[in-house]
Amino acid sequence: MAFLRSLPRTPSSGRAGRGARWVVASGGSLRPTTRPVPGAVCLPGPERLVALRRVLRDATALRVYGPVADGAAAASAWEVVLPGMRLTLTLSPDSARGFSGEGGVLEALATDDAAADAELVSVLLAWEPRIEPAELAGQAGLSVERVRAALVRLGTAGRVGYDLADAAYFHRELPYDADRAERHNPRLVAARRLVGEGACRSTARGPRSPRGTAATGCGRAVRSSAARVSGGRTTGAAGALQARARGPHGPPGRGGRRRGARHGGRRRRAMNELLSAVRDGRHHEVPPLVLALDRPGRRAALAELKELRKEARGWDWRRRDRVRKALLVAGAGCQTGAAACAAWIGGRDLRDWTRSPYPLILAALKDRDPAWLGDLADGSRGVRPSPTRSTCSSAS
Repeated sequence: MAFLRSLPRTPSSGRAGRGARWVVASGGSLRPTTRPVPGAVCLPGPERLVALRRVLRDATALRVYGPVADGAAAASAWEVVLPGMRLTLTLSPDSARGFSGEGGVLEALATDDAAADAELVSVLLAWEPRIEPAELAGQAGLSVERVRAALVRLGTAGRVGYDLADAAYFHRELPYDADRAERHNPRLVAARRLVGEGACRSTARGPRSPRGTAATGCGRAVRSSAARVSGGRTTGAAGALQARARGPHGPPGRGGRRRGARHGGRRRRAMNELLSAVRDGRHHEVPPLVLALDRPGRRAALAELKELRKEARGWDWRRRDRVRKALLVAGAGCQTGAAACAAWIGGRDLRDWTRSPYPLILAALKDRDPAWLGDLADGSRGVRPSPTRSTCSSAS
């Protein structure tokens, strides 16, 4: 604790103050060092730790976490142990900015598999203080790697946390907007816009095509390059990637942008018609409206339907009953993954119907291939419908 009390309250001036610092364990305390020696943890912006001084009189221990020091500034976490609790302060690599630009969760946010897996895994969570990925993998029928990617996605939505002391995830529900991390990530937003405008193409030549272009299953074409694009100029940075978006006949020009705008306008109108039908409870109109949407349109509509589902939980039962079946059918039809579709159909807040909605769900899914429907059937085996309500009448 003496180390924390000795830290400066204001940023240091001069070149030495702007450079990265490290700390290393020395006896029962910490000792600052200017070199990343073995066992050292980076301390970027030490004046930021002044926030922990308020609890030092009740602290019983201090733990520090960080990656293996390699000379570059890195994030670190400072955990103060208190009676009955632990307080953790995480420092970004640079005191002048936050954690943006690290790119550590982009892959989990961008893929449809991770989105579908996250929906399935979220149904299996039960406020566990320690989540075991291997156990979840067995329950969900997924690999451990896919479960970890799903937990990363749930973490960005505030639905799970990560405890550094236990080195494990735990279940929690914070009042976060689930899609906020995606909307506020400029690279991901720009990439989705390119895909929505049809400005990306897949080479369909396997894992790696000639001339160093890597083609992925997500439809991206990425060229390996020793250059990095910054502000319209190319600067040297070995090992970086340079993405080149192309239209059907070369780089997208004004004509391509006009076509993309028209296509986006039609998609928005179709999506609004679907959302209007759901809010009005016109469930019989939902299947054709879902089928009229393309894949990006369904993904966008699903985000709106998730928000509507959360909103409906606070409605009175009459208003909730009016939209329940339409919301169930629309959400199932807009899901891109079979596991996520099964999880949506099995949602307890969507299963109180007077008549079975399965014919409408199948109508909304009639464009899916048999293998996808087989996966959906496998994922739905554990879903048990709520008892059907009955109405009795008597005649005198």
